Amino acid sequence: MRLFANNAGKVAAIKGKSMPAVISIDGFAPRAIIIQQVGVSQKCKFQINTALSNAIYIYSFGDDIGAIQISGMGFTKSCTGNRDGGKELFEYYARNRIARHRAPVRITFAGTAFSGLLHGMTIGANVEATILYRWELSFLSLPDLNGIAAGSLYRGAM
Repeated sequence: MRLFANNAGKVAAIKGKSMPAVISIDGFAPRAIIIQQVGVSQKCKFQINTALSNAIYIYSFGDDIGAIQISGMGFTKSCTGNRDGGKELFEYYARNRIARHRAPVRITFAGTAFSGLLHGMTIGANVEATILYRWELSFLSLPDLNGIAAGSLYRGAM
């Protein structure tokens, strides 16, 4: 069974009560995409040793690099003009990828600011014969080093 078989590529806005997540990414303001998912993964560096006396020793070495994944749906044409979401994504990736951009990108999600290094992008077809596709941006999340601004110690090679 195919839903919306006669309206391939059309998008409808649903009115009603909702609470959108608030996210901002420095320099990222495309008009032909929708952010559908945000994932933040953080972890610590640690070591656990057990002794024959049943004692457990836990050594913490601080925070490790985490990951931020931002994904959604894109449109090859926007409702207001000829903006192509894929082109906007490619341009953003080209400007801000870790191989070219020295400074981390500031990402704010759920009221918390992160510093991230853009290291990957994926774009692929979502449904055949439509103007929709899936996309994802992958960032390395830099840890806060005891009050030192995350990313201030990063020295990217150019």
